[in-house]
Amino acid sequence: MAKKKKVCLTALMRKIDSMDSKICEMRAGLTRIKATLEEEVEEEEEICPDEIDSQRALIEAIQEICLEGLLEREPEGDA
Repeated sequence: MAKKKKVCLTALMRKIDSMDSKICEMRAGLTRIKATLEEEVEEEEEICPDEIDSQRALIEAIQEICLEGLLEREPEGDA
């Protein structure tokens, strides 16, 4: 009986060690993700106001082109 308990405890310890290793890997991964996100936030703060204005103008132009395209289309179907 003592040998069986020792085998069970050994298997249990291996599982715990494996789980501990995976937890450490996940923690390291989360740390890397957090650092990456913090870098992205810092980069976003450095965007020039002129760049933001140009992006808005581009989006407005694309919206206008799409709207004009939809208005010029002939209706389809019975509607």
